[in-house]
Amino acid sequence: MAAIASTIFTAIEDLGALAVIYTAFITLYFVVLGAIVFVSHKTEAGYTAMCFGINTLILPPMFFICGAFDCGMPFYCLTSILISSLISKFKPRSIMLVYSITLYTVIFFVDYYFPNYSPNLEPFDTIVDQAVSFIFMGLMIFTTVSYLLKAYNREKKDKDELITKLDYLSSHDPLTGLYNRRSFIEVIRNNVLKNPAGFYLLMFDVDFFKRVNDNFGHVFGDHVLTAIGKVAQDTCCEEGEMAVRYGGEEFILLIRDESYDKAMVKAEQFRYKVSCLKFDDQPNVRIHISGGFVDCANPEFNNHDKLLTAVDERLYMAKTNGRDQIVGKK
Repeated sequence: MAAIASTIFTAIEDLGALAVIYTAFITLYFVVLGAIVFVSHKTEAGYTAMCFGINTLILPPMFFICGAFDCGMPFYCLTSILISSLISKFKPRSIMLVYSITLYTVIFFVDYYFPNYSPNLEPFDTIVDQAVSFIFMGLMIFTTVSYLLKAYNREKKDKDELITKLDYLSSHDPLTGLYNRRSFIEVIRNNVLKNPAGFYLLMFDVDFFKRVNDNFGHVFGDHVLTAIGKVAQDTCCEEGEMAVRYGGEEFILLIRDESYDKAMVKAEQFRYKVSCLKFDDQPNVRIHISGGFVDCANPEFNNHDKLLTAVDERLYMAKTNGRDQIVGKK
């Protein structure tokens, strides 16, 4: 667009046939180069070639043809450096920067010592050319920077979303949405065992879950686990509480309450809610759980291994005592 506008205003200013032809050549150069890049899909090479062409074939001759400092070419020279700075690879970008700055510095001194190489414009023509060049180059700089900022913000947003997603996946079970085993162990080590008062642990698994999978399929089994996970999330709604899929059909609830008895009531209410679950695809199926329950403040459980061993033993006792129950220890 800038090249076309420059061609038009060069003709209007009557700088001569050579100036008009050369500015038209600029337009043709961009069109041909753009077509080659479009067909070959070599965007990086095409952009580098464009920068080299601008800084070598186009702007230096145009600087002298159009009137040197009496026209708007210095704006184009400065803007070409900005364009060259957008080359993605460091080495060609650095070479192009040094090359363009050196070349334009030499050109400016040549114009100073040999002013007759460029035509002298009328004052009004000088103002018009400089104003038009300033407007177009200002718009180009604004558009380029705006596009880069938009692209940066979009990339940053995508990166932040990816980091958030990866962080979530690293700490949560993908099927149920509950916290996973790694996250639970970190919370036990770093928080609960340092101040265990008021924390209680319920470890449970689904009774005869293998039969559920064998009789109704693994898809329905996943529905069961997801439904239990939803009840677990609804149960652990207090600050500091945590619902965990520990592995397979085994879950853990980290419960926080005023006393052991109140926490046990909460655990029993959870067991009852699970037994009341209904499934549209298998309306006659009823799910039951067996669990172990311990007080995290028990001095016997001074590390997470002892705590998990103790609650697992209570879970085993619930299984051997007939299932569909919670066995606890203060």
